[in-house]
Amino acid sequence: RRLVGQRADASLEANLATSLHNLGNALVVQGRPGAAIEHYEKAVEIQTRLGEQQRESDWAGDLALSHSHSGNALLSQQKFEAMISHYEKAIEILPGLIAKERRSELANELALIHGNRGAVRRAQGKLDASVADFGVAIKMLAALIEQQGRSASPLEQTNRSARPIVRSHVDIVIAYSE
Repeated sequence: RRLVGQRADASLEANLATSLHNLGNALVVQGRPGAAIEHYEKAVEIQTRLGEQQRESDWAGDLALSHSHSGNALLSQQKFEAMISHYEKAIEILPGLIAKERRSELANELALIHGNRGAVRRAQGKLDASVADFGVAIKMLAALIEQQGRSASPLEQTNRSARPIVRSHVDIVIAYSE
């Protein structure tokens, strides 16, 4: 049954998509990425429909993250083409949100997605494409680090430099490919 018809219903459906996405995250943490995929896919379906019906970008960031997490979860099944498809959909969505709506908090996620796609391409033997993706990720992360450095106090700069910048599934993909 479709819930969307009125504004309140859209909000409920958005909450359902968020809950499905979060359940997918919990299943991944439990070591059940195969089970997580189903929930991410349902979240993607709802978020896509909401975006089309409402003509708003409120759900676009969530949709991009659901695509990214679907791609990550597909790793356990070594479905590399499906992973790339999800990463590419996220890559299509995020630059517009970052540039037009000034959603800079998504820039790190976009860099990680490029890195994840690069790792998958490496596993497929598509080395030129892999190098290009890693180059984009590195360029984006370097720009983010520079931006943070300019706006941060010396203490914040020290704290940030001590934290790892990139956390992705690159090592896992590489392990599967070897």
